[in-house]
Amino acid sequence: MKSLIGMIFLAIASTAGVARAEGVPALGALAPRIEIGQWLSGEIKGAGPFAGKTVILEFFATWCRPCWAAVPHMNELVAKFANDNIVFISMTHEKAEDIASRIGMMGIKSRVAVDHDGATHEAFGIESIPYLVLIDQNGFIRWQGHPMAFSADQLAAFLKSVGVK
Repeated sequence: MKSLIGMIFLAIASTAGVARAEGVPALGALAPRIEIGQWLSGEIKGAGPFAGKTVILEFFATWCRPCWAAVPHMNELVAKFANDNIVFISMTHEKAEDIASRIGMMGIKSRVAVDHDGATHEAFGIESIPYLVLIDQNGFIRWQGHPMAFSADQLAAFLKSVGVK
C-alpha cells in the first residue's frame, strides 16, 4: 500500500506543468537502456551496472545555462541520497574532449557520462535540457521533468515507499 501511495504521489507531482513530447516514455513504463559512451567521473564498472539500483538520470550540457543553474540543487540531492543503491548520473551528448575542463568548473557531484552516439537521449525522447528521469530499482520510470521541480522531499517519499535506503 505504501508503495502504491508513493507512486501515485510521484505521478501527480511529476506531471504538474510538464508537457510530454512524442516518443518520451510514459510514467510507469520500462525505462530504455542507458548507453554510456564514456564515463567522465564516477565510473561504474561491470555488466548491468544499474540493475537493482534506483537511478536519477539527469540530461544536461555544459553550454546550457539552466543546466548550470540546476547544479547546486542536484548536488544537494547527491549529498543527501547517493549511496550504493541510489545512483545519480548526469549525462551529456557532448564530446568528452570538448567538455572535460568545463565539467570541473560546473562542480557536478553526480557521476558524469557521455551518451553513446546520442542513443540514450533519443531513447528517452529528450528534446530540451535540463531533464531528469527517476528510474526505480526494477527499471521503471517513476518521475520525469525539470530537475529543479524534483525535491528532496519527493525523492525521500519515493525511496520510503519502495523501501530503498
